[in-house]
Amino acid sequence: MKKLKQIIKNLNDAVTIEEVDKSSKEASELYQSLSKPEEKELLKQAIKASFEKSKKKVEQLNKEYDEIMAQFEEAKQISIDVDGKEYSLNNWVTIQNYCKMFNIGSTSVVTNWIKRGKIPSENILDLKELNNIRLVKAISYQG
Repeated sequence: MKKLKQIIKNLNDAVTIEEVDKSSKEASELYQSLSKPEEKELLKQAIKASFEKSKKKVEQLNKEYDEIMAQFEEAKQISIDVDGKEYSLNNWVTIQNYCKMFNIGSTSVVTNWIKRGKIPSENILDLKELNNIRLVKAISYQG
């Protein structure tokens, strides 16, 4: 009976996945060795309560995940108005980020592409209002 009480306590106290897993395995092993129906029922109810608690925690985590992902998706929908035309910032990056994205060694390479017209002017945004930041449409212009 002492071991039964300890395992039920472990089931009730389990918080982490590892603790829940360990206490559930111990409970399952003990359940097989119990002979009294009332002890088996007590342990069965404790296991059920432990799984219900874990299930609620998983449901709460899923809800929080969905909320965070919704916020992330909403944040991705940022746009900017330039000369009366709206541009989604999902498709535009700084020259420095463009270099990282397409593995280009230097920003001067991209700047030269802009000067020579390799990158069409409609794929360049000069944002004077934002300290003259220059954005490039995030598509590959190589090759």
